[in-house]
Amino acid sequence: MDVGVEVPTRKVTVALSELADHAETLDAAQQLGQLRDVVAKTLVDHQVSCDVSGLAVLIGTLQEVPAARQQVALDCARNRVRELYRNVDSWASRPNACPELAGLLTAIGERDVERYAHCRADLQTARSEQSSEIRCAELIRVLAATHSELADLWTRTATDPAWQERNIGGAWAWSRANQFIRRRRDAAEERLLAEKFERTEDRLKHVTERLVAVDAISSCLKDMSDEHVRALNTYRAHMSKVGAGTGKKTREFRRAARTAMEKAQDAVPAWVVPLPNLLENISAEHNRFDVLIVDEASQVGIEHLYLLWMAPRVIVVGDDKQCTPGVTSLGRLDAVFSRNEEHLAGIDEDIRRIFTPKSHLYEVLSARSGKDALVRLREHFRCMPEIIKWSSDQFYDDGSGDSGLIPLRERKGDSLPPLKVTKVDGAVTEGRDTRLRNRVEAKQLIETLRNCVDSPDYAGKTFGIVVLRNAVGHIQYLEHLINEYFTPEERQERQIRVGTAPNFQGDERDVVMLSTVVATPPHAVGGESYRQAFNVAASRARDQMWLFTSLDLEEFKPNDLRASLLSYMLSPPSVFGHSPELDEVSPDKHNPLFDSLFEQRVFREIKRRGYHVVPQYPVGSRRLDLVVVGDGGRLAVECDGHFWHVGHHEQDNDARRDRELARMGWTTIRVRESEFAADPDQELAPLWNALSDKGIEPGLHDTNSDNRWKPIELGAGQDHEEAW
Repeated sequence: MDVGVEVPTRKVTVALSELADHAETLDAAQQLGQLRDVVAKTLVDHQVSCDVSGLAVLIGTLQEVPAARQQVALDCARNRVRELYRNVDSWASRPNACPELAGLLTAIGERDVERYAHCRADLQTARSEQSSEIRCAELIRVLAATHSELADLWTRTATDPAWQERNIGGAWAWSRANQFIRRRRDAAEERLLAEKFERTEDRLKHVTERLVAVDAISSCLKDMSDEHVRALNTYRAHMSKVGAGTGKKTREFRRAARTAMEKAQDAVPAWVVPLPNLLENISAEHNRFDVLIVDEASQVGIEHLYLLWMAPRVIVVGDDKQCTPGVTSLGRLDAVFSRNEEHLAGIDEDIRRIFTPKSHLYEVLSARSGKDALVRLREHFRCMPEIIKWSSDQFYDDGSGDSGLIPLRERKGDSLPPLKVTKVDGAVTEGRDTRLRNRVEAKQLIETLRNCVDSPDYAGKTFGIVVLRNAVGHIQYLEHLINEYFTPEERQERQIRVGTAPNFQGDERDVVMLSTVVATPPHAVGGESYRQAFNVAASRARDQMWLFTSLDLEEFKPNDLRASLLSYMLSPPSVFGHSPELDEVSPDKHNPLFDSLFEQRVFREIKRRGYHVVPQYPVGSRRLDLVVVGDGGRLAVECDGHFWHVGHHEQDNDARRDRELARMGWTTIRVRESEFAADPDQELAPLWNALSDKGIEPGLHDTNSDNRWKPIELGAGQDHEEAW
């Protein structure tokens, strides 16, 4: 621009730029002078010396305005780039500068716009990463203060790709929910309350029993008159004179005592009288009692039918599979049938033929009872399971799956071996029929008995000897040996008794030794009287049954009851029940042996430790979810799932069931599904402690769990030997 004077280029450029702004605001109608004044003033304000009085200079100046404005913009841009370069250079010079700044600085220096854009994007990414790292470090500090183990795990495995697949937010939410549940879980408190409840129930039961006893005595004394008291005292005086019952006036004293007791009958609300002594005390009057209960009714012959006359309601307790009466004073069958035809001609034949010399009260009433009158009792309290299982399978199991006897006793780790067999060598028999005896077998049996009495393992045990046939000679020889080997005091203390099976009906001992007597291969026995006798003989022992045989198993006929008993005792089948293998039970797929997946999961936890676990174990009319068994006993595990055990009613039923099981000798551990899901180890800890306390160890110490022993078929055959 030629304005007549030399001025700094930048000042002229700026002045012209501002002059253009003012020129654009002027009205076209304004005077040229006004335009000149504005231009002159703008130049002066920017210290530009230029005479614009001439029209040509003024116009030239105005024409330079666009170029001046571009120059100003260029200068501004250049200054900003330089300032940006200085700033970036300053940042890049710092020790901890990010490497992306170097690329950005190069792009600025080279005025590479595309590279600058890429570097800006890289820098933004770095800035975002830095922000994330700062936030992460902050969160790690917070996490370390709250959960140091998780913070350490996170730090050590930060580069693990698995973290990318984990739902951290969900896990954290689950953890908070888990803590919430744990703070509100009450399983331990519930167990304490359950124990307190049990103690309260026991005390309530005890107090109730005492109250009932006191109330009964009080009621009895209240209703007792002076006449009753005198009659009872008179009865006691007369009975004291009877003594052993061998005196000359015994009959008169008994008659007087009976008369006195009849006067005192109303003062005695309940009578417990042995059947042979009943008529000595009370006459058989019609409906003398309100209810009559006859125990061991299968041994009460039809000569005692008068009992049905003495009360309008009669309850008989018996078992037709145990010993029943033999031939009685009524005579033989033909004579009884003749008398029945004479005296009972008006009764239907099917009823009349029930009354035979071998009939018994249980049989008569069972035949004449309706569908709801017969109640079968299957629970067996006396014998060890291994002992009673032979009778249960041989005589009571009809193959329906819901029959047989249910043993309720437990075998503990220090219990005697329940079954023992002694083979007697070199034995011979003497005599025949009832005079048969086996001296060698008898002597070895008594010597074994002597060793048992002297052994601390049998301390305090009682003993019985049952001869498995009607052999009076053998019994007499056993009695002779007992008197030789034992003092009367020892015999009384250990309750040593010898007899046949009918002699032991209603009796029991801790240890029972069975003697087969025979020494040569005999005929098979399996008729009705032998079935009853063998059933009684094999169910008298509480703790141990010992069989002495002079013959090997192969020398008995296969259909002989002695062969069945001997083969069972030599290789008894398992009484524990089937326990599925671990791989047969899935935690997620239902198994028909179980009622729920929860039971299967608990089963797997117990089975994994090596225990023998039986699902759905039958006890009476019910089934236990799981039963852990072993040489130390049995323990019930009830799995309380979400569906069946949530309400107070269900919990009350569970408590009653546990008390009923406790009455039968069971220990029950309950596992709650909610607690098991939250913490299986903690929920199952009481189970492991209970198993340890009972001496139930992992593994099944039953070597014959797969034994295929089966009971023999019992037909309607007759006995080939002397009947009982």
